[in-house]
Amino acid sequence: PKDLERLAKQPLHVLVLDEAQYIKNPNSKAAQAARELNARQRLCLSGTPLENHLGELWSQFHFLMPGWLGDSKSFNRDYRTP
Repeated sequence: PKDLERLAKQPLHVLVLDEAQYIKNPNSKAAQAARELNARQRLCLSGTPLENHLGELWSQFHFLMPGWLGDSKSFNRDYRTP
């Protein structure tokens, strides 16, 4: 997040997030900053993609392919507490 202003101006071909568990909370500053970066392709690497609930997985997919799993409210309704 501290370098977002400079990094957001740079178009990227590939953006790889190592330790992607840092964006499991979609409201965190790290997750918000990662989503603002301009990249043609995105990849998440994580040894622990899911620890507490499915919402963590939604947050990572929201970075990878925004909208693919719907918004967080509908995802929670349909998958976390069906």
